[in-house]
Amino acid sequence: MILALLFSPALHAGTAADVVRAIHENTFDRDQCYRVRDLTLVKEDIRIFLTDGHLIFGKPVAGRPIAAVVAVDGEGGDGEVILLPPDRAERRSLAAYIGSPNLDEHFRAVLLLFTGDDYEQLQSQLPANPANKKTPDMGALLDEQWSPVLRNLAASFQARLTLDLLNAPARRGLFAGLFNGNKLGNFDIVYAPDSTEQIRAGRVATRDNRLYFDTSTSFTARSSRHNPAPRRRDLAVRD
Repeated sequence: MILALLFSPALHAGTAADVVRAIHENTFDRDQCYRVRDLTLVKEDIRIFLTDGHLIFGKPVAGRPIAAVVAVDGEGGDGEVILLPPDRAERRSLAAYIGSPNLDEHFRAVLLLFTGDDYEQLQSQLPANPANKKTPDMGALLDEQWSPVLRNLAASFQARLTLDLLNAPARRGLFAGLFNGNKLGNFDIVYAPDSTEQIRAGRVATRDNRLYFDTSTSFTARSSRHNPAPRRRDLAVRD
């Protein structure tokens, strides 16, 4: 996929290579770290509530931040993610994995990757609460702790991030939440607008010494369910 990006006639190879390199080398911005309370992030059926914790944004790649971390620590700190599958089959599938038909999990930390309006969603809420204040000292700690994690995990989404950044604003909307839950441990929720089933939740697992994504539920996102794309009619070939 990356080779296709680099040699596509529609794109300048150097530009694609620069974006790929920037994703590989991305770090967090110590000056963009905040103590936050009562922020909400909504992406289709995914709802994330940042009740109390620290938020730090990644440095821009191709002109815009594509990452953030929320770390929940200390007494009273809390974050929560809710995902409600829309049909019985997916609720049954999710229950087989986590013991509940709906995902409602409090978490210790979450790494967010995005190319949609998620950065703007979060930034726009910061001035509304005087409790949201910059904490550059905490930013240095979170940058040191999480930048290696960012570079490692972003590699899994490198092709999609690069395509979106090079073709913005026509292609934007990827969202990936990589959570460390209080009960479920590590799990991911991904929204990929170009997929048939745009929302997918699960975790990375190992089988025969190979990594794979073990999906616990996947389904069509809310907006596509309410406004389904018209079906393509197959052309009939006649003699």
